[in-house]
Amino acid sequence: MNETGEDQEFIDRQATLFRYFDFLDKDLAIAILYGQLLSDDLTGAQFKQISKAISSSNLIDYDQVEKLLAGSLLAKKSTLKVISLNKDWYSIQDIAYLQTLKGEGLVKLFQEIVIMVLKVTNIFGKITA
Repeated sequence: MNETGEDQEFIDRQATLFRYFDFLDKDLAIAILYGQLLSDDLTGAQFKQISKAISSSNLIDYDQVEKLLAGSLLAKKSTLKVISLNKDWYSIQDIAYLQTLKGEGLVKLFQEIVIMVLKVTNIFGKITA
């Protein structure tokens, strides 16, 4: 443990992993990381590590985000994390894509969650229909 209580060996391994993706061809790194986000057997810790690798190596790719949005609920949830990350720069296409997600655009992609939340809140009497 270091002075802040973090496992220094883990921090060092994480830094090495992030550098690995920095040295890969950008398209290959994107394919590997986003491909993992599309798998159905990710743990929460793995999801966090992949998201950090995407962010630290500036591998935010909205074409891949669209694929995630067409995937499982877990893949869709990972999309929320990815689109909340900041890029170093945004192309005109990036901005146009993000505009489509404003307002109801993103809500429509998560209808199963919206319906489930409405049902649960209705059970507890917070919403009357």
